[in-house]
Amino acid sequence: MLPENVDLLEVCSGGLDLMEMMVGYDRALIVDAMVTGKERPGTIYDFPLSDLLETLNSTSTHDATLSQAMELGRMLELKLPEDIAVIGIEADDVITFGEQLTPAVEQAKYQVIKKIQMELRIGGCDS
Repeated sequence: MLPENVDLLEVCSGGLDLMEMMVGYDRALIVDAMVTGKERPGTIYDFPLSDLLETLNSTSTHDATLSQAMELGRMLELKLPEDIAVIGIEADDVITFGEQLTPAVEQAKYQVIKKIQMELRIGGCDS
């Protein structure tokens, strides 16, 4: 159960759309799969948005990376969170869609949930 002051949004886009969804919030926590090729699938990353490398994914050629979108939002003086954390899970493949997590990501799932709870400072995790 989430505290009343926490909103959970499932978002299937990034860049400008994601930036617009963060307007008005004090903090944001982004959880997503990523492929860095540096670690084995299931590896969990935890870092501030400022450390996020540029992404290849965009919903259209008219979109921007999240870093560019955040910069634009700040230039427009939108109320954007100063505190944005990212939890990433190394995946084998982020192109193929399916209903199930891969075994490596499935194994990392509860560790990710615990990290989210720590970030949000909320109760325990059933595993």
